[in-house]
Amino acid sequence: MGKVLVVARREYLAAVATRSFLIGLALMPVLMGGGAVLPRLLTARPDLETKRIVVFDASETSRQSEANEIDGNNQLEPLGRILQQMAEHRNQREIVDESGRPTGPRYEIDLRLVEHLTDALRLEQSDRIRSKEIFCFVELDTRLFDLSQPSASPTTDRTGTGAAFYADGGALSDVRRWFDRAISDAVRERRLQAAGLNPEVVQQANRPVAVEGFGLVERDRDGGIRKAETVDRLSAIFLPMGLMLAMFALLWMTAQPSLESILEEKQLRISEVLLGSIQPIQWMTGKLLGSVLCSLTTLAIYAGAALVVAWYLDYWEKIPWKIVPWFVVYQLLGVTLYSSLFMAVGAAANSTKDAQSLMMPLLIFLLLPMFVWFNVIRDPDSGLAVGLSFYPPATPLLMIVRMMVSSSIPVWQSIGTMLAMLLGTGVCVFAAARIFRIGILSQGHTPSLRELGRWIVSG
Repeated sequence: MGKVLVVARREYLAAVATRSFLIGLALMPVLMGGGAVLPRLLTARPDLETKRIVVFDASETSRQSEANEIDGNNQLEPLGRILQQMAEHRNQREIVDESGRPTGPRYEIDLRLVEHLTDALRLEQSDRIRSKEIFCFVELDTRLFDLSQPSASPTTDRTGTGAAFYADGGALSDVRRWFDRAISDAVRERRLQAAGLNPEVVQQANRPVAVEGFGLVERDRDGGIRKAETVDRLSAIFLPMGLMLAMFALLWMTAQPSLESILEEKQLRISEVLLGSIQPIQWMTGKLLGSVLCSLTTLAIYAGAALVVAWYLDYWEKIPWKIVPWFVVYQLLGVTLYSSLFMAVGAAANSTKDAQSLMMPLLIFLLLPMFVWFNVIRDPDSGLAVGLSFYPPATPLLMIVRMMVSSSIPVWQSIGTMLAMLLGTGVCVFAAARIFRIGILSQGHTPSLRELGRWIVSG
């Protein structure tokens, strides 16, 4: 045991007392928080450049409007003019804050009533977009109000029943989303009027009912009943995801140096000297213990900083205290498992290139929780969620996600998953020790997966 502690102490000091460790501590919060801070910075400086848009209206409304103007009975407005009015309402009401300052770009619509749009005219407007003269142009098809035809998209000859939006890389732009909503609202109102229905009455009847989400009612320590707390939908999604990503980053920061340490000692022949006085299993166990101590140091630093920030921002009561002990436990178990897996890869490799090749199939198993976390959030007690919770590489990440979403995780599942991780870690440490012992004698030879399996089994 003394030799194990000596190796653990050496690994801990070698990992903590380095510039890379300090740089990693400083960079990870910046990278993790950049996704939250950067959108706010961009919002603070919004794009205020006016968007000039050309709308070609060939809908039935425009032709009826022209006919009504000739007859002196102007009851229907062209759809394009309604869009102009909606854009002006947006410019005056929706993109101005309380102090009167603009918060978004103005939309200026140049309306053109046409019978149909030719390819030559489309090319002309496309050239105007390329020269930055206009932002986009929109085509309203001739049968836009025909309920017997699909209206999701225009036909290939551009004479279908939908609306076409032309822009340079604007498929996901705010302008595109605004037109999707504005055209749908305007066409819906015209269809209701054509059916003899009052659009305002229909809108009131279709007004959605706001369903407020709550957690579960609990009994407090004094025996009374504590009311359920409201559950925000976005928080229910992004808070578990944030904790999962934070845990994965901590696991990776701690486990990656284990691989590099093993690989360096093999390349420098240090391991050959050490194996004369210590057994491979003792060496691996000591390195694993050093990784755990390094993880505890990192976790303590980040946890302390997070508590200070929460206290300063008055978020103290929102901290999920019941998750904190489980987070620490699963973090330490995850470190032992991930570090043992990385040590096994380092023990089998002879160079950084070999290690990268062996890491590729391993990453597929380690990244599995990233592909199923949303399904776990939607149904934390499903067979998929419970089954993957007992898969050791995914256990720490998915169990934290499940505990954040549900407060009724059975105790046997928590204990069972921890035992599964301890068993998996023991197997990985045993395998890494055997691989390392044989790999020392196989310098210059990169083993295949079949050979690694034979080394583990036969020793």
